[in-house]
Amino acid sequence: MSEEKLRLELSDENGKKTLVYKEDGGRFEDSQTLKMKIDTTYRVKLIMEKELKSEELAVNGEKITMERTEDQESKEYEGEITTEGISPSKSGVRDVITFQIPLEHSLLVSIQCKYYQQSKYASQGLTLGMVRVSYKIEDGVEGEKAVVTRVRCVQIAPKGK
Repeated sequence: MSEEKLRLELSDENGKKTLVYKEDGGRFEDSQTLKMKIDTTYRVKLIMEKELKSEELAVNGEKITMERTEDQESKEYEGEITTEGISPSKSGVRDVITFQIPLEHSLLVSIQCKYYQQSKYASQGLTLGMVRVSYKIEDGVEGEKAVVTRVRCVQIAPKGK
């Protein structure tokens, strides 16, 4: 089965690209860590090749409604997530933010992250442009399932490059 792709774009509640990520090398399970502030609302945009089966997805188990963008021809959906009530990550520890995306087969996308209080550390790093996700449908014991093959944070290109 061929690989399919989707993009997750995360921004602050005003739509500005202010999230950052860092390259962690081999210190943790993933080589990249998304930095998120606690008690903050973020906008999430999902851009994909396929239609969503439902316009509701789950982020860390909490359901959020995704609205299709004004261009009904595209497969873009927008919604909001919040980090309200999440505790800051402990030093030397990475957490995971999980997106359960309702395609024909539910797709579980996990992104390594670190939650910060409102501090300078939450803003230090590479400016996040998007998260690229590659996946494929595989035959499993319980039938077909969607399997993530790669998750990569992509930096916004610096101006003039």
